[in-house]
Amino acid sequence: MKRKFVIFAMVSILGMGLLLSACSKQSIPATSSSSHSSTRKSDAKSSSRKENAKTDKVTPSQEIVQEEVLIPRDKNQIYGRLFAPVGYQDKRLPMIIFSHGFNNTLEFVASYAEELAHKGYLVYAFDFVGGNTQSRSGGSMLDMSVFTEQSDLQTVLNYWRNKDYVDTNAFILMGYSQGGVVSTLVAGENPQIKGLVTLNAAFVLFDDARELFEETASIPDIYNHRGTNLGKVYFERLLDYDIYQQMSKIQARALIIQGNQDDVVPLPYAERAAESIPNAQLKVVDGANHIFSGQEITEVLMSIDDYLQNLLQNEISNK
Repeated sequence: MKRKFVIFAMVSILGMGLLLSACSKQSIPATSSSSHSSTRKSDAKSSSRKENAKTDKVTPSQEIVQEEVLIPRDKNQIYGRLFAPVGYQDKRLPMIIFSHGFNNTLEFVASYAEELAHKGYLVYAFDFVGGNTQSRSGGSMLDMSVFTEQSDLQTVLNYWRNKDYVDTNAFILMGYSQGGVVSTLVAGENPQIKGLVTLNAAFVLFDDARELFEETASIPDIYNHRGTNLGKVYFERLLDYDIYQQMSKIQARALIIQGNQDDVVPLPYAERAAESIPNAQLKVVDGANHIFSGQEITEVLMSIDDYLQNLLQNEISNK
């Protein structure tokens, strides 16, 4: 199921606040700049694959589309939106899959997704099953964990592998806070992933769980964590899971973005991640807390853009 929105303006996100923290429940205002939208049904069919073809040149686009895309996931359907340059069906482009943070929805990364689509990339952002009480993917937060979200993201990745307009040699996983952890887990299991970008990734959550509970037997069926009721399943596998061992398996080039004043995820967690992933660079945003805002967002997006251009330069043809 898809619904298309055509946006006729370059969207500026200067001065916008993005709320993606592990404990935040606010939303970001939709980006706009005298934009006009229209809706219509779109065709989701794919033509023959072009496995050995190079990706088309990524070029900025003033016009982008947004399409609602539902992806089957067991008894649920993952709700998401594709952000893409107009005419993307006739091209073969890199795809960014963007994962939101704890107790959030895709709306909290939508402004990033729009800006990256204007840069010429395909971007799919989605609601995790049980990721929020308002998740359009259904599910319960009592049944959610980073590992159920890992399965969600793997399902999403598998879906987009079958689209002819997606360059399967140029998948980039991107995630904010807990979504950065989930993206890291999936990158470690998928060696063909080209890139990994994390923004204030909550690698601290493993130590948080171990500080709360010494063993699985001490975890109650329901525990209120950061103001949210979570099930036992959220904590039990965290106690003995080695995230750094998983990082060592990642073959993708990684960009670890971290605010040095983050009061949720201390900087040393990002530093250790950058050391543990074989091919990673660390970008520290000076003065930034867990929630990037204003000029910090601009700085983050510039870093992502530079990283992507460098990452994909060998994939892009000179068309």
